Amino acid sequence: MTSGRTNRFRKYLDHCDYMSDLDISVFFYNLHPQNIELPQNIGVNVTNESCNTSKLKFITRSQDPDYIEMDLKLDPDLSPFEAMIRIPSYIRMHHLGTCVKSCLEVGGDPNRTDTKGNTMFHLLALHTGLRIMDYRRFIEILLKFDANVNIPNLDGDTALHLAVRSENLNFIKPLLENEAYLFTKNKENFSPMDIAYIKINSHPEIFSELAKSAIILNICRVTIPQDILDKIDKNESLQTFKEQCNKELSKLKNFKVGNSAVTLYVILKSSTYTFARYLRNSEILECFRNFESEKYEIFGNHLIRHFKEGLVRKEAEEYAYPCVGKIFQSLPEVCVDKILTYITNDDLYNLGRSCMKTTESINFDT
Repeated sequence: MTSGRTNRFRKYLDHCDYMSDLDISVFFYNLHPQNIELPQNIGVNVTNESCNTSKLKFITRSQDPDYIEMDLKLDPDLSPFEAMIRIPSYIRMHHLGTCVKSCLEVGGDPNRTDTKGNTMFHLLALHTGLRIMDYRRFIEILLKFDANVNIPNLDGDTALHLAVRSENLNFIKPLLENEAYLFTKNKENFSPMDIAYIKINSHPEIFSELAKSAIILNICRVTIPQDILDKIDKNESLQTFKEQCNKELSKLKNFKVGNSAVTLYVILKSSTYTFARYLRNSEILECFRNFESEKYEIFGNHLIRHFKEGLVRKEAEEYAYPCVGKIFQSLPEVCVDKILTYITNDDLYNLGRSCMKTTESINFDT
């Protein structure tokens, strides 16, 4: 969609009375292929009779099929399952990403839930007809607006639980790429790994995909439940992947970052706090800004995510450090660094802002 059309789309959204409470998961309500498909040039007007302030209208024009007009008002209490909205197939498949992105840009909440506690990620997991690239696009849009991929619904299921249960491999892969939790238990005390293991005979590829992520996490400092490790060890089909991991780890151990003695392997195993310290070295920082992750097929993406987290942490510590330095001015730097590990990024920024508001020197030393 061109920028002009997008602007016209947003013009409609700007007049919505309830945009700050918009439940954007309403757009996914009828993604299921069983829905009635309407011709692309037919407009759809939907009004919830139980609430006069709720209506949704999509219009496509046959002479300009990319053009969408939208007139939307949503009661903040409505869920997608209560709204009962029908969306034409043409719009559903070609413009859904634009709809969601535009709604988020004007205040939509990506973590709103329906009556079952399902978020956008849960609803995507249940719809198995999309390509992996489409799922990646939706995840990218949602994460850009701070959506949480690991929120459980009322049954305790995360999106990964539902994706595994519905055998939606195209969605499982991008979820794992974005740190979906493998071991969260639902109310029935099953994790996504448990469900995948139950399905191992009929869908071995699903367990294999989750097991590979577990192997990587285990290497990268995350503690894995012993029963999961035992199940992985029994799976001979994963032996080749383990050998590939060991081969790539050897490369990481031999690669020194910048002008330092720190190797990529050490960084891979380090905590976010420790990595933030390494990034104080300008050579290491520059090396990761130009890091070619494609050279490391297994651990490359993990290193990039680790770098982004470390950089965010470094910036938070630098923001608060003048204030922290005043509070603990008699302590050695190594002690101050240790204290910082107990303070979250948000609290560091709050601390820095508080310090800027006062002209008095704070000293809690005794």
